[in-house]
Amino acid sequence: MAANPLPATRLADDMRGAAGGLAAGLAASWAMDQFQNAVIPLFQPSGPQHGDKTPAPEKAANAVARLVSGHDVGRKDRPAAGSAVHYLVGGLTGAAYGLVAERYRPATKGVGVLFGLASATLIDQLAVPLTGLARPPWQYTLRTHVYAYLSHMVFGMATEAVRRSLRGKADGQDYTPLPLEEAALPFALGMANGQRTMTPPAITSLAAATGALKLEGSRLAFMGHPLTAALFVVGAAAEYYVDVQPGTPDRTDPMALGGRMAGAALSAAAIARPDGRRQAALIGAAGAIAGTFIGYRVRAFASRALGRDLPVGVAEDVLCLAGTVAITGFAAMKRRREARQKRLEAAKAARLTSSARLQAQRTGQLQPAH
Repeated sequence: MAANPLPATRLADDMRGAAGGLAAGLAASWAMDQFQNAVIPLFQPSGPQHGDKTPAPEKAANAVARLVSGHDVGRKDRPAAGSAVHYLVGGLTGAAYGLVAERYRPATKGVGVLFGLASATLIDQLAVPLTGLARPPWQYTLRTHVYAYLSHMVFGMATEAVRRSLRGKADGQDYTPLPLEEAALPFALGMANGQRTMTPPAITSLAAATGALKLEGSRLAFMGHPLTAALFVVGAAAEYYVDVQPGTPDRTDPMALGGRMAGAALSAAAIARPDGRRQAALIGAAGAIAGTFIGYRVRAFASRALGRDLPVGVAEDVLCLAGTVAITGFAAMKRRREARQKRLEAAKAARLTSSARLQAQRTGQLQPAH
């Protein structure tokens, strides 16, 4: 009979499960958005998210703003504020699911469909109406409820798919290790990618081209080519210029957000261990979602407070660049240290093997080759 895990080990697993669930919930919130955008013409829902003139997430953001500052969210900022609430709720729901999955493995059955149905019932059908953000469920059409449940099924399946890729299968034996540091670095780099699309790919590509990051023999080997690094650097410089020009599209636009997620996935995979690059890419993409919406809100607030956007944009450039360099440099040193440790262990094992073979020859257990 296996011994019960130590409290410290159980706590660490809980934290890893919650962190994996948080990243999964953020990614699944984006997947849910894409699904809803595709099927809205078919369902034409009039429910908690579409029946009222103001969607429920925007109402929630407005209520929080009124509570904190005494003022409503500005009309221009309401869609972004609503999106922030949507991703916040999705991330926290995913974190709760990840924690439950660590303690109660049957919760993961049904590839996330059961989790999605439970989320739809508890959030859309109960919590949202009870808080006054929507009308009671019986005031909506059946088509609206079908739309809501299908959307949350997509959310549940996407959450479980990402969570499982980070934490492994829920059979108690096949969980892959997810040290907090290995999750924090890709997420932090993804947050930086939420500020600037090209800076993290440029810095990680430069690190690979100069040999600080070893990507030879992997699918990311192209990142270490000088031409790749040069193209990313030019793209980053151009982005710095375009970002402070009038009429630049919002970073929260679907195309812009998709580009940031792709850049984050690429950069996060580049700084990860060879056996953890897929997981790092998913975490980095989730970090890009969080960084995009958080950065959008912070910049909008700071620009209004100063009355000018240029100083805020330049400060954001500097913070993104400095943060990316720090994260990439730390990851590069960590990978070099790990590689050196592996070489030392291999040399030690070789010496022990040679010594054991020599001893066996001396004792007659192993005859020398003729």
